[in-house]
Amino acid sequence: MRDPSPKENPKESPTRSLLACLAALVALSGLVWVPPAAAQVQEPYNFTASVFLGLAGSTDADPGNGFDNTVLQVGFNFVRQPQTQLALRLGRFDLGSDRFGSLFDAQLTYLTVAGEYRLRESFYDSGVFAGLGIYRLDGTPAFAGGDEQTAAGIHLGILGDFEINHRISFLVELSGHYVDLDDANLFAMGLAGVGMHFR
Repeated sequence: MRDPSPKENPKESPTRSLLACLAALVALSGLVWVPPAAAQVQEPYNFTASVFLGLAGSTDADPGNGFDNTVLQVGFNFVRQPQTQLALRLGRFDLGSDRFGSLFDAQLTYLTVAGEYRLRESFYDSGVFAGLGIYRLDGTPAFAGGDEQTAAGIHLGILGDFEINHRISFLVELSGHYVDLDDANLFAMGLAGVGMHFR
């Protein structure tokens, strides 16, 4: 006979977190949506694809904190209204061959969505962004029971967009991330890259 009050399965919690994160992503994209035609009236482009390289790491991993890990990130920005964009970022960075929390050869992969607000300066655009994401930490377990971890998170950042010509920009961004992982919760990144603008 089935126990009427079974214990909660610990594997169900990440699933609920992911579903909640996906629901919030949909809601966030709805908040910044306006018809693209309205955005085109004010902006010289309506889509940007970008590639970034940089450094990243965790502030609270034990062991494994530090910021000397190389990041590769691609981004896709959609102009939704003047000075406002919807930004998708997909990235990955190695956390070193030494132990990171409960893992060796750990790597963090992330997919985030954010709303961005841009301010036009004299020779560049500055901006802030904030949003949600899904993060996966994997590697070789340091002891029995260690495994890959997937969790929802939030992030906040600032950026600079330096126009080279009407099609290409030099981009820089700094961001902080809070993620509900077992081995670490706080991550930071500093990136530089190139963006291609399309009408």
